[in-house]
Amino acid sequence: MSAHARLSCSGAHRWIPCPGSVRLEATQPDQTSTYAQEGSAAHMLAEWCWDHDVAAADAPDAVAAACGAAWTTDMRLAVQVYLDYVQGMIGPDTACYVEQRLDLRQWVPEGFGTSDAILVGGGVLRSLDYKHGAGVRVDANANPQTRLYGLGALHAFSPFEDIKTVEMHIVQPRMDHVSVETLSVAELLAWGEEVKLAAQRVDQPDAPLVPGEKQCRFCRAKAVCPERARSNLAVARRDFASPGEPPTPAPGTLSLATLAGLLPHLDELTAWAKDVQDYCATQALEGRPVPGYKLVEGRSVRMWADEAKTIAALRKLKYPKTDYIVEKLIGITEAEKLLGGKKTAAPVMEPLTIKPPGKPTLVPEADRRPALNTAQNARNDFAEAA
Repeated sequence: MSAHARLSCSGAHRWIPCPGSVRLEATQPDQTSTYAQEGSAAHMLAEWCWDHDVAAADAPDAVAAACGAAWTTDMRLAVQVYLDYVQGMIGPDTACYVEQRLDLRQWVPEGFGTSDAILVGGGVLRSLDYKHGAGVRVDANANPQTRLYGLGALHAFSPFEDIKTVEMHIVQPRMDHVSVETLSVAELLAWGEEVKLAAQRVDQPDAPLVPGEKQCRFCRAKAVCPERARSNLAVARRDFASPGEPPTPAPGTLSLATLAGLLPHLDELTAWAKDVQDYCATQALEGRPVPGYKLVEGRSVRMWADEAKTIAALRKLKYPKTDYIVEKLIGITEAEKLLGGKKTAAPVMEPLTIKPPGKPTLVPEADRRPALNTAQNARNDFAEAA
């Protein structure tokens, strides 16, 4: 696996708007996750398939095992969608480069990155980024990571190719999602100048900490960031406290206008509170006492020590099998995998499935979903019809 640049492409969504995060993150241990490991294994599979010109389903398990990884059926299906997408854009005059290391030092000190695939031809440069995750949908529009890949690819190939347009593609098969941003060379280079200034701010002694949903989400220092704490505590106190009164009145005592002003901040406030709790618990587990708190054993749920032995014991007691074995239909996602993927399964699945209305959720008016016909709206509609 390749090393990461200090000002990495994947972290650009954080260090560009929050230059102070780089210094603060350096105080925290670098941690990986099973999701990151799974993503690395999927990228390894895609690269191996390109290099050996084979389908993802035919890549030997032994290759992954030799690298300490595993290529599951679900991963192979997702990677094949990506491979087919890239292959579908390769024409007779298109050059294709896979896992291309890119030099970004013109914009970012010591900067580099690795593009999953680059296609060049017909005056168009295409940089493709495979996302294996299924938890957060990632869009290419104004995405600093994919734009940095585009800049690096432009720097590498513009001396040899007449490039007029740069396309930055994100392919996220497990969310059935593809996103593309298209910029002219001039537009991308102009953005590169903005990045150059942002990179310079990182090493300034007073580099600011600027909390926000995107930059804080995967920041290693999100639980110990003083500016994030200050802004969230300010929200928690805002409009609540009167002289001599507790700062947390019941919601019913506040006007709807006051509560509406707090709504945009509550998701971040809740996320920050959980990050602090998780961080403190981790510190305690690692032997660093948290003043005023202690670790205790949480609630536990009983489980079968050995299901096969349990079944044998109940069978020996002459209980009918139907009394202790419950048959259950597999879930919709499992059925789609059984039938070869979402698109292949659609003709069979659509007549057999329903999608009931979701739980009513309060969102900003700018949200694209249509408003529900509430009781008050229904009364208004009835009055207008009358």
